[in-house]
Amino acid sequence: MADVSEFYEAMKPRIKDAIHYVDGFDIKALPIPVQKLFYLTFGYSEAAIAVEIFKIPGVTDVPFPSGFSVTREMYSPAAAV
Repeated sequence: MADVSEFYEAMKPRIKDAIHYVDGFDIKALPIPVQKLFYLTFGYSEAAIAVEIFKIPGVTDVPFPSGFSVTREMYSPAAAV
């Protein structure tokens, strides 16, 4: 839980700025660094639930896996051609 809390505390003061920054881009054409920041915001939301609500790194009595899963890329340059 220490690593989840550490990530949460590091992101907490920056999350609004991160979301605002990502929001300035076309979601279908995110540059790779911005896409990685976008994914970090998902991680923050999961960490916030663990830290603020459950006080444990995983939710009990829920089938694994739970939470957000990125199942495909948001944008493929080859598909845009």
